[in-house]
Amino acid sequence: NDTKESLLCVPKNILETFGAVSKETTSYMLQGGYELFNTDIVAAVTGVAGPSGGTTEKPVGTVYIGVKFRDMICIEKCFYTGDRNQIRHKAAEKILVKLIDLVK
Repeated sequence: NDTKESLLCVPKNILETFGAVSKETTSYMLQGGYELFNTDIVAAVTGVAGPSGGTTEKPVGTVYIGVKFRDMICIEKCFYTGDRNQIRHKAAEKILVKLIDLVK
């Protein structure tokens, strides 16, 4: 959360209200990355990859994936199964596919 807040400018009240794993946090992460790197395209991912940390509301495998290309923003909530590395790998694949689709 500290990195999201300090580097990507996610407001503390957003993290406290919606949590680090949320559409709202992902949106701020995208905007923060977009401004920080001064780029046309940026991606962000936040999730619960496990093996612990899940809740009933956000179980292990809950991941928000976001991409921003100029003025276009797409954020998707995904659910993955598997161990920590499998969940992270599936999220990374999804982001790459989204980025390729946006650039096309």
